[in-house]
Amino acid sequence: MLTEGISEFVEQSIAFAQWGFPVPARPFPLSWDQRHTIKADAEFKLAYDLQADVVALYNSPRPYTYFPTRDGYSPSNPAKVFIPNNARMEPVLFVNMKLSRQFELGESNSYLLTLFADVRNLLNSKNVRWMDSSGRIGGELGDPSAYYDPRRIRLGMKLDF
Repeated sequence: MLTEGISEFVEQSIAFAQWGFPVPARPFPLSWDQRHTIKADAEFKLAYDLQADVVALYNSPRPYTYFPTRDGYSPSNPAKVFIPNNARMEPVLFVNMKLSRQFELGESNSYLLTLFADVRNLLNSKNVRWMDSSGRIGGELGDPSAYYDPRRIRLGMKLDF
């Protein structure tokens, strides 16, 4: 997918002018310009009647505006031309896995108990969500929300009657 334009929202040109930035005269990559997305889904039957479901998701890097400033508006390099979304973040990779096993219980196997472990971001990848205009992940304060969630593991059971 390729998404380019001269504005991401209706008032963006006005905002650029208010901030003292030139209004872009040519199309630039929009914030949701993500060139490639690949998703793979696999299911495995393992020993001891275990079932494993694995989903891998790869997203190519999204753009952000690299424009270092001294005060948030004045460029560190006055000769640098302001071009929105002129750099790209790192690609994003998630691998999720669910292991489960079912047990038949009760008279005439009338109950079905499923035990499971659901692991998100199995590889514990530090996937970047956003960067500031100086190229710092999480901005000046190192905001932890600049990263997607780390590995999470849920254990559970489900009983069907």
